[in-house]
Amino acid sequence: MKIKLISILIAAVMVLSALAGCAGKDGDTDTLPDTDTKTAVTDDTSALTDTESGDTTGADTAVEPVTDEPTGTDPAATATDTDSETEQTTQTDTEPDTTVPATEPEMTVPTTEPETTAPVTTAPVTTAPVTTAPVTTEPVTTAPETTVPVTTEPVTTAPETTVPDTGTVDPQPEPPEIVKLLPADSSSMSADLARKLLTICTGGNESSNASLLREAGFQIVMSKHYEKGKNDKSHNSAFTVGKLNWNGKNYYAIVIRGTSGGEWYSNFDFAPSHSDDTEYAENFLLAAQDVYLSIKNIVSTDKTAKFIICGHSRGAATANLLGVLLDEVCDPGNVYVYTYATPNTVRGEMAKKEYKNIFNFINDNDVVTRMPLKEHGFSRAGTDIKLSTTPSGNALLNNIGTLAQIAPTINAYYTEKHSTEHAGLSEDGMTVYELMCVFASILAGDGASTVDLDAISPDSDLYPFVSLINGQGSDLTLILVGVEHLPARYQSLMKKLK
Repeated sequence: MKIKLISILIAAVMVLSALAGCAGKDGDTDTLPDTDTKTAVTDDTSALTDTESGDTTGADTAVEPVTDEPTGTDPAATATDTDSETEQTTQTDTEPDTTVPATEPEMTVPTTEPETTAPVTTAPVTTAPVTTAPVTTEPVTTAPETTVPVTTEPVTTAPETTVPDTGTVDPQPEPPEIVKLLPADSSSMSADLARKLLTICTGGNESSNASLLREAGFQIVMSKHYEKGKNDKSHNSAFTVGKLNWNGKNYYAIVIRGTSGGEWYSNFDFAPSHSDDTEYAENFLLAAQDVYLSIKNIVSTDKTAKFIICGHSRGAATANLLGVLLDEVCDPGNVYVYTYATPNTVRGEMAKKEYKNIFNFINDNDVVTRMPLKEHGFSRAGTDIKLSTTPSGNALLNNIGTLAQIAPTINAYYTEKHSTEHAGLSEDGMTVYELMCVFASILAGDGASTVDLDAISPDSDLYPFVSLINGQGSDLTLILVGVEHLPARYQSLMKKLK
């Protein structure tokens, strides 16, 4: 019986062994590699999850379902246990079919889990740009806030800086003084304007005249002939032109300097043509024409411009005739001419013409205002305004007419030679013009004259005039020009002008 029971057990063992062998071929071969594969995939997934997101909780959750299910149904452990009881064998006999399908879903689980883990890994990647977005937005929002005030400040400042620069469009609440002083009608004389212009035109040199014009609100347009030498006998005058723009209109001030250096020669050369038919003091006309040609472009292009012309002494004579020239080509209502200590400038028919916009301020005790001689037919264009008529007792002034006795005509002034030793004419004598050039050389200080005035005989026709000069002292400038001619004297006299 025992032998039979043993045989049955052996047979059972052999059957179980055979079954185990079949199970190894059909199930364990798939299951064991799958288990290894599952473990490897789980490890890789855990490594990927740890590296990219640092989320260890997600890694643990992926591993747990893989580990729990095969632990209770491991067919390998059942197949190798040969000492198990029949009940265990019976369970093994009935479960191989179950193990095979159990293994299949286990194979599916690791395959599905990496797919599930992949988006988990992707989630932190997606989260990173979300975190960066607000960081980028903050400086973008802040930048315009900072820029707005910076841009606004210069925009506000710009018009403030531009306003004073736009002088062409009424930049000031009130016009400059010189503009306010101008009468609406140029034929009306303004005493205040006369005093102002006398100050401007007696600067004496280029820098002073320019400075005075700038103080009056003008910009310097041009300056000419201030560099003339002591022996320069050319017929032109030094002058400065200033421009002022107000309320869209241009105002030009033409300031002409008085005699300086070699200009004394020109002063006494009043008719280079030597013609008795001349209608001008030609020396001053030539100087006026030079100024006119210099500003001709302004005159021809700026039809609405106003011209303010002034000068003292030689500058006054040039200004006087410049006014005559401008009245011919401009509206006289736009031309204002004020002259001081003005020599005579016109004769003949020109002396009969009326120039209502030219005003000459004259001190009757000023010798310069008597030349060229009225005995030769000369006078001034425009209206004379006498500042003083009280005789000064100057012998030269009272006897200046004696020149007309020895030179009764313009031609005689230039051509007739008078003996220096006796009365009458002489080929080796001297003309009145030549005598005046001796005075010019002394006044200019060029040392060109070699004539000894003391050598002229009292019998000479020239002596009365020479004696007047010599009898007044050694300062020939004061003798010929005198205190009565100086700008300071005119300024004093004009204080009473109304």
